[in-house]
Amino acid sequence: MKKNIVFYIFFALLPFAVQARTIEAKYDVDIGVFDAAKLEVSYKIEPKSYKIDTTVLTDGIFDTFYPFRAEYRASGRFSGKRAVSADYRYRAKSRSHVRTKRLVFDENGNLTARESRKDGKSKSVGVSGLNPAADAHDLLTIFALLNRQIGSQRTCEANLLVDDGKKQYSVTTQDDGEETLEGKSLKRCTLQIAEINTDDDDDLWQTTAERPLLFWLETEPETGMPYIVQIQVASTPLGHVVARLEHLDVKDE
Repeated sequence: MKKNIVFYIFFALLPFAVQARTIEAKYDVDIGVFDAAKLEVSYKIEPKSYKIDTTVLTDGIFDTFYPFRAEYRASGRFSGKRAVSADYRYRAKSRSHVRTKRLVFDENGNLTARESRKDGKSKSVGVSGLNPAADAHDLLTIFALLNRQIGSQRTCEANLLVDDGKKQYSVTTQDDGEETLEGKSLKRCTLQIAEINTDDDDDLWQTTAERPLLFWLETEPETGMPYIVQIQVASTPLGHVVARLEHLDVKDE
């Protein structure tokens, strides 16, 4: 269950930036009637580069029974419509295991190796035969591409491909138009991932394509920046998932 929590709330890290800003956001996540998790994000996007740092940790009764903490990081640059990755890594700790993963890129953003470690045992595997049509090699970079698109085109309609050197994933987002949520008119989007490898050791991918994720965007009045206000997953084994924005700072640098 803790593995699913990570994905359900992870999309909240996208307070989409139009200009160069460092964004710090905090979200509270409920599953059913329970306080389940916290999400903290630091995100910077510039015209030619991106950097994302985020931490997810269980909260309340979930932390008692399913203690879990995960840290994710990605950075890279934009070249035309492409994202050129420089770094992707994560570290996850549960009651039973500590796992890390790193994708190794050359100076041109080509994925060359996958490095992983579980409870002290390390493994490094070279990567070849990547799909040349892939838009990215990790999910955070997909989010950076969506960030740019929504900031410039004001639509979340997209169909992107991830090839992480082990599996390929189709990431589809649908623009659902305007909808009233808690008295406000907001843009609603639907995100869905297909061909998920549930045996992968990266907890971020531990979900299924049968549970689309809905999110609502609002525009920050001073900067004109759209950001996510709320996320919902209608059905999980433990109930309805809702992630709500609790705090947002937008900082010039």
